[in-house]
Amino acid sequence: LQSLLLFMASLVKSGLDKMKKGFTLVELLLVMGIFGILIALGSINYFSSVNQTNVGVTKDVLVADLRSAQNKAMSGAAVAGTPVDSWGIKLLESSYVIFPGPTYAAGATGNYVVQLPIGMTMSTSLPSSQVLFTKGTGEVVSYNSDADVITLSVGSSSKTIELNRLGVITSP
Repeated sequence: LQSLLLFMASLVKSGLDKMKKGFTLVELLLVMGIFGILIALGSINYFSSVNQTNVGVTKDVLVADLRSAQNKAMSGAAVAGTPVDSWGIKLLESSYVIFPGPTYAAGATGNYVVQLPIGMTMSTSLPSSQVLFTKGTGEVVSYNSDADVITLSVGSSSKTIELNRLGVITSP
């Protein structure tokens, strides 16, 4: 009986040794490193697509605002009951201003400021960094075919908008 108990005790002990299962520190660190690499790659793709989306949406809003200013110029929209000969958009680095009249004046009645999203910049080759549309026809005043591009950028993502002398807006 004693030998049977010793034999059973030895089986239980060897069974317990086999049941001690787990991961070594090296295995855990390796798995955590792989997860870290996957998360880093995923976040790069995520933020890149967010930037592309932000630039695309901002470009669409700017194009809509350019068309709105052109429509106001063509229809002779008034400001505070006073007829206006032309409408334009002044392009700044991190914002733009829709303004009535032949020249941009900061703080003037009728100006509407649009801020770009944080981190986004705008550059242009337009003269005086503004687009001015004429009353009736909506043509671009003082059009220059070598200076007709607006570029929006954030990170490595960018979009361009081009205008022709008739005020037709394209965004390739």
